[in-house]
Amino acid sequence: MKRLELVQSGTSASMIGESAFQEPLTETDILVLQDKFLTNGFQYLQLQNVDSGRTLIETFLESMHMYHTLACLTSSSKQLPSNVSDIYYDLAISKSIKENLVQYFVDQFYYDFMWIEATNDLIQADWYKDFESFIIDFKIDQQIPIIFISYLE
Repeated sequence: MKRLELVQSGTSASMIGESAFQEPLTETDILVLQDKFLTNGFQYLQLQNVDSGRTLIETFLESMHMYHTLACLTSSSKQLPSNVSDIYYDLAISKSIKENLVQYFVDQFYYDFMWIEATNDLIQADWYKDFESFIIDFKIDQQIPIIFISYLE
């Protein structure tokens, strides 16, 4: 039986107050998670690894049929589904991620759902805090759900 942990909504990924779920998910678990996928702003989940995070995200997005322009910020080399924009790749093809963030948000950020796979190397990147700040400055967090997934591995 896999363990699935969910960190309650808040303003920081280091929030305290975790709720634990076991697979298979109960009806209540599904409703709580579905609410996170429907609520604008940062929603925090903690999962075992990138594979379990992707499975959860893909399962809920496929079942909801609600979002049309999906994006993921990840430094993982695992390929994203073809209908998901890879923000990290889009930013990495530019010469300087940090210098191009404003232009990226103005010209290319048109998503209605996003998730962030918060691996250590991504969070420690020198431009990541700026990326998170721009989400708040441009009020993107008030317009779309942003699932922030941290991993135990």
